Amino acid sequence: MSITLFSFLSSVLWSSVLIIGIFCFRKFRHFQTSFGLWTLVFLYLFCIIRAILPLELPYVVELGIENVYPQIYRFLTTSYSLGANVHFSVLTVLCSIWIAVSLILFIRYLYIYRKASRRIMQYAAQCGEREYEMLDAVKQTTGQSVNIKLYSVPNISIPFGIGIFSKAILLPQHEYLDKELYFILLHEYTHFLNRDTLMKVMVSGFRCIFWWNPVVYLLSKDLEQTLEMKCDIAATKGISRKEKAEYLRTIVNVMKQCTETKAIPYVSTALCKSESGLDIKERFEMVIHADTKRSNTGFSLVMLFICASIFVISYIFIPQPAFASPESFEPNTIDFDSNNSYIKQDESGSYWLYIDSQIPAQINDDMVEFFQTAGIKIIKE
Repeated sequence: MSITLFSFLSSVLWSSVLIIGIFCFRKFRHFQTSFGLWTLVFLYLFCIIRAILPLELPYVVELGIENVYPQIYRFLTTSYSLGANVHFSVLTVLCSIWIAVSLILFIRYLYIYRKASRRIMQYAAQCGEREYEMLDAVKQTTGQSVNIKLYSVPNISIPFGIGIFSKAILLPQHEYLDKELYFILLHEYTHFLNRDTLMKVMVSGFRCIFWWNPVVYLLSKDLEQTLEMKCDIAATKGISRKEKAEYLRTIVNVMKQCTETKAIPYVSTALCKSESGLDIKERFEMVIHADTKRSNTGFSLVMLFICASIFVISYIFIPQPAFASPESFEPNTIDFDSNNSYIKQDESGSYWLYIDSQIPAQINDDMVEFFQTAGIKIIKE
């Protein structure tokens, strides 16, 4: 129990460090173009691996708070009884609350998404040949083919993409110029190429699971703007300044038609939103000043090195109980701590307590767990 708890605390601690790092780097242009699905996949794998794979490495630095952390641990793990057959601990109660609230948030999230999708798709109709011909032109430009359906919807005022497995681009019932329609479809198609809808689902799921960790909410802060700027840069890569101006003019025209975005599901990718007017300037500057010839490989390697370093450090600096054992003045007693003692497990699975200048003594599993809370290490033969 103690190893699992400490490993979980390490996972929360160091994943929070990664999230704060993502939040701090979000305004850097090279990070915005590099931030994508694999960044979140690494974060999720980091949390899972760090939680289920506790390793006892040499030279571990314990992040314990003297005389406080052990008391908290005992408070969480002490078993209480409610009647003859009911036994529980504070940690069990907290885990139950955690799971229950997560399930409620998941169900609520799915209900809201389903309700919004049904309301939007209720009056949707398949687009005509003109829209699909323009989509074919977009596919030819990007050099990638993704199966996407186009719908015309009367109860929306802004184009947006929706879906993970069954992808669709929804267009308002508005007459767009050919160039406007092309750039609208190019933008939404690029979102699907970047897997932005999947990223939004993953962030929402992460937020539902770790709802109690305030740092997790930094993931969703400015996520919309970051994905839009990344999409803008990818969509306008390799085109002339004149075409970039037409692309930005399309965004402005769509904004003028936008009246309401509350009905749009969060996991959708809209070209722009009415409440994001202050962020449009940042998007325009990003498109105009983007260096399409410059590679982000170096920056990506640096970020990979930083993440890998944090993963290694997470096994060096770990939260463990730390307290100063009071000296005993009783006769025939031995004072020992993590500095002059350790526990050794032999080939048969038995545990032995080794203290400097003392004969090893065999101990049971309960004593092993207790000594672990004191920071005494276990060595296996």
